Amino acid sequence: SSSPTPVSGTNSSQPREILTLTDDEERTVFAVWMTGSILSLIGSIFIIATILYLKRLSIRASRLVFMLNIAATLESISALLAWNTFEKELVNPNLCVFQGFLTQFSQMALFSWTTVISVDLFLYVVKNVSVTRTHEYFFHIYGWGIPLLFTILPLFTDAYGPAGVWCWIRADDDAEYWRWLAFYIPLYVQVIAVIVLYSMVVHAVRSRLDADTSRSSQDKKRASRLMLRLRAYPLIVLALYVFPTINRIYDAASSDDSMFLWFMHALTSSLLGFCSAIAYGFDTPIRSQLSAKLYGFGICTGCTSPLGDDEVDYYSDSDSGAANFDDGNVELA
Repeated sequence: SSSPTPVSGTNSSQPREILTLTDDEERTVFAVWMTGSILSLIGSIFIIATILYLKRLSIRASRLVFMLNIAATLESISALLAWNTFEKELVNPNLCVFQGFLTQFSQMALFSWTTVISVDLFLYVVKNVSVTRTHEYFFHIYGWGIPLLFTILPLFTDAYGPAGVWCWIRADDDAEYWRWLAFYIPLYVQVIAVIVLYSMVVHAVRSRLDADTSRSSQDKKRASRLMLRLRAYPLIVLALYVFPTINRIYDAASSDDSMFLWFMHALTSSLLGFCSAIAYGFDTPIRSQLSAKLYGFGICTGCTSPLGDDEVDYYSDSDSGAANFDDGNVELA
């Protein structure tokens, strides 16, 4: 695709990157991007509101999920800023830079907090480490500090600007390398790390259950669901960023733009926050608590009643780990 013409002067307007897509195709890509971003925003805000309403911030696992959804909310807001740049021949360079900066930071934060959650599971389940508040401080340094570092670096070369239908790191030769150094390479390094960590957690769960012949069939079914969910988490990020990666490679190597790749890029990358909210937010205890609240208010008569004595909520301990194998509960935090 064509790169935008550089414009000198801090107050000058900057042309939006010219794609070889037709106007209708660009509008379709933009509509898909906006729809996915709105869904992600709704999903993330719902999870944040649910955690606050159920007063679960005293629980470490919920705090991590809360931070993940803060990042997802920021990512959706950055996407919605594209309303001010699309359909305009010229864009406000300062607004475009801000959108690109926020997009870079929020998406990197999403990946970082996904990694943090996998590390938390690994420490507790595999290493039997009692995760403390001190560990959480390092989680925050990694979850927010690493994204901030990789977001600030492209600023030194004024790399943020028009990047297709929205604003991000520019596509010209003076900036495009930052897409790989500050985004895609760190992304896939973290994806590989998450896959390895989750694989070790799944192996630990299976080994403990195989070694304990006293487990009931219900416990083993719970463990099977746990392992399926553990396998799914890293695949979410990997699957959602297959097409954006392919599209950016194609964009760099070809003078033409692919409508199919741009469509899939907009669809999958905009749903990252929504899918993360579904994957991490709707765990069994949260669903049970919401169901009990609705049941108590008489809003949802078909909902289940509150947890019974035989259904242990492993979140009852504010500093409990991600999973408890001692009381028969093997659900995921």
